[in-house]
Formats: sequence, structure tokens, C-alpha cells
Amino acid sequence: MVELNDPNAICSSHQLGEILGLGARQVDHLRAAGVLRRVSGKQQQGFKLAPSVKAYLQYQRAYVSKECRKQTAGYDSARTRRMNALAQAEELELAVARGGMIKRARVVLVVTTLLATVKNHVLAIPSRCTRQIVGQRNVAKVRAILDAACRDTLREAADFGSHSLDEHGRNGSKKAAA
Repeated sequence: MVELNDPNAICSSHQLGEILGLGARQVDHLRAAGVLRRVSGKQQQGFKLAPSVKAYLQYQRAYVSKECRKQTAGYDSARTRRMNALAQAEELELAVARGGMIKRARVVLVVTTLLATVKNHVLAIPSRCTRQIVGQRNVAKVRAILDAACRDTLREAADFGSHSLDEHGRNGSKKAAA
């Protein structure tokens, strides 16, 4: 155990290391890093005890503070991301409630229904028009019958207006949620 009575005593790397609980090599690394300063006297070279201990304590406080900031920075960053995501979700729900946005599931349902209806009507054109076309010799008349059937199908698809995307129908009654 090293015993130094004078707080301004000059001590060697080994002595300072014992006081601080470090090895002589660690003391030299701290000196190279600029944390500890070696003093040169007429008779001795080494470290002044009191300023060296103060400098080492300041270094330790700064190091611990920096490490704590690193750990809390990750938590704070994650918390900020979570809060932003929650705020964004609430804003989207508010926009849907106000009618400024539509839920994706509702759009998919309406578009799928529209495409299925158009497909079924197009596939039904031959069976619907067969009786009208049988026996027709006039190509223009056959074309007009087929054209009318196609236009009817497209007209029905056009009835899928913007009201189809709303949760309320044309008459204002609430539709089943998608």
C-alpha cells in the first residue's frame, strides 16, 4: 500500500496506479491521451497526486456520462419512433373518419366486385344475345345488337361511382364494414 501524506506529492506511474486502482501501463495510456500530466521537477519526475486524482475522476465522470447517453439514446430513439408511428396511425384514422381517406380493404372489395361484375356481364353477352342474333343476315344489325350489349355492360360498370367506395350507400344508409 502506498502512503503519501502530502496531496501535492509527486508520485511515479506505479504509485499513482496503485492509488487509482490502475496498472502503470493504464496510467501511461491516460497520460498519452492527455488525461494525466507528468511534471518534471529538478529532483523528480512523475505525477502530482491531487491534480492527477482530480483529472482521473473528471475523466471517469465524463466516460460514465457518455456511456449512459449511448444507452438512453437508443431507448429515446425507439420511443420517438413508436410515438411517431402512433401519431401517424391516429392521423390516418381521423382522415378516414372525416372521409378524406379510404381504407385499403374497402377499395380492394369495391374494385374486385366491379371487375367480377364486368367479367360476368361480358361472359354473358353471347347467351343474352344469341336469340336476337339467330337468323340475322344483316351484319350491321348483328353488330348493333352486340354493341348495345357491350354498352349496357359498361353502363352498369359506370354505376359503380364514388358512392361505392364510401361506407354509406347512395341513400345514406350505412353499409357493412369491409
